[in-house]
Amino acid sequence: LTQILFLSGSCRRRTTSRYCCAFPFIYKGRRYNSCTRRNHNRPWCATTPNYDRDRQWGNCGRRKPVKPVKPIVRPPRGQLYNNNFTILNLAYSIGCYKDTRRRAIRPLEGRSRFLKGNYRKRRDAIRKCFQAAYRRGYKVFALQHQGWCASSRMAHITYRKYGKSNRCRNGKGGPWANDVYVVRGSCRTRTTRKNCCVFPFVYKGRRYSRCTRVNAARPWCATTSSYDADKMWGYCEGHGVSFIKITPSINIRRVGCFRDTSRRAIPQMDGRSVLLRGNYQRRPLAIRKCALVAAARGYKWFGIQHGGWCATGPHAGRTYAKYGRSNRCRNGKGGPWANDVYRIAGTCKYRTTKGNCCSFPFVYRGRRYKRPARARNGRRWCAITPDYRTNKLWGYCRGGRKSPPIRITPGVFVKSLGCFKDTGRRAIPGVDGRYPIVRGYYRRRADALKKCAAVAMRFGYRAFAVQHQGWCATGPRAHVTYGKYGRSNRCRNGKGGPWANDVYRVYGKLLV
Repeated sequence: LTQILFLSGSCRRRTTSRYCCAFPFIYKGRRYNSCTRRNHNRPWCATTPNYDRDRQWGNCGRRKPVKPVKPIVRPPRGQLYNNNFTILNLAYSIGCYKDTRRRAIRPLEGRSRFLKGNYRKRRDAIRKCFQAAYRRGYKVFALQHQGWCASSRMAHITYRKYGKSNRCRNGKGGPWANDVYVVRGSCRTRTTRKNCCVFPFVYKGRRYSRCTRVNAARPWCATTSSYDADKMWGYCEGHGVSFIKITPSINIRRVGCFRDTSRRAIPQMDGRSVLLRGNYQRRPLAIRKCALVAAARGYKWFGIQHGGWCATGPHAGRTYAKYGRSNRCRNGKGGPWANDVYRIAGTCKYRTTKGNCCSFPFVYRGRRYKRPARARNGRRWCAITPDYRTNKLWGYCRGGRKSPPIRITPGVFVKSLGCFKDTGRRAIPGVDGRYPIVRGYYRRRADALKKCAAVAMRFGYRAFAVQHQGWCATGPRAHVTYGKYGRSNRCRNGKGGPWANDVYRVYGKLLV
């Protein structure tokens, strides 16, 4: 015969796993008629009359009957923000849920600098898991087995895939059990890498409730509750240098610190300008020099890396953030594989004949100049580097008062076109030594300019050049090819310089 039993009534209290609490029950020899918190951080009860004998128990559920959990359901908004536990006032516990090898929430462990090492020995495990999830923009994160971290873009949908559990402890989960938290709100202050600043934090035994400049040039904060223990920090967002004045017409603003790789986010400029030669880590005024080189080329963005290395390009404004942000920059001059990026406002007011920006103010012979100086030959010049007293880099200024025409004979005069580079493959053919008037040692030649002009006039050439204080060059296409290699600033006294031509144009006709 089969004995059939009928159940009537309902449980007085249930556990979170929906088992009935057995009241009264015995625990350590004492009789309990309701849920208790003894030796536990949440109310619990035994599910058999004698806990001491059977060891069967569970966390007490709510008095209202718990509805069955569907496999994948977006959590109702009213239950989502159940304020049971808070971290930074931005994360709220929503309960303990089962997990399996086919994870309900994708693991985040080991994918963030906050989540390194043995998770069971991790200090502030909840805070660190929150930081890793918050920086990625995830809505939900979970801790399992006393510190193991999980979070993903879909975690708010899948977190209760396997139903509730009662195996969580201390807010940090348990074996195959996730303590789940919801992220809500925004940080009071962020670092430049978008991590939340943790306030208060401890640095060298002192407590800080805001960003500090202690032992740093810029405001910074810790990203865990104790910098002394974790050494995790970042520069506070929005507290960078507002602007730096390079010249009266050029300012720069710091944009931030960004990662770089061997496939450069910004093209290399270091070594391609006379201002950017030598060991970049020992380069004085590295930021200003890189800014001047970028401005001279018309670029609006540049980066400084590893203490002085310069990078800029026409498209730097679109590519500088290619690899994301970094917090490895120091002193405004970047760090290892990290660019301190700046934006340029303004343009060069004065340029040299080679296209470099004039750097004002500069000091020459004890006098401070805020505009171009005038040389003995009447031409204006300026320094092209902020430390002119050290490296003596300068150039003649474009424009300004033009040199007056030089009379050669009645009816014929010449005008200077400027100073231009030359090489072994001449921009203008050499004629020195080919005619009686231009023979002998050219550097000691009297009236070298007029004698070279006479050779050009003899053959009806339109232009000629004098190099290295007397050497003569002219030809039928001299007026076309003289600028072949670009401008130079090495000419002196109207008679050129080393591999530099002072070029002249011939005007007028000989009077018969």
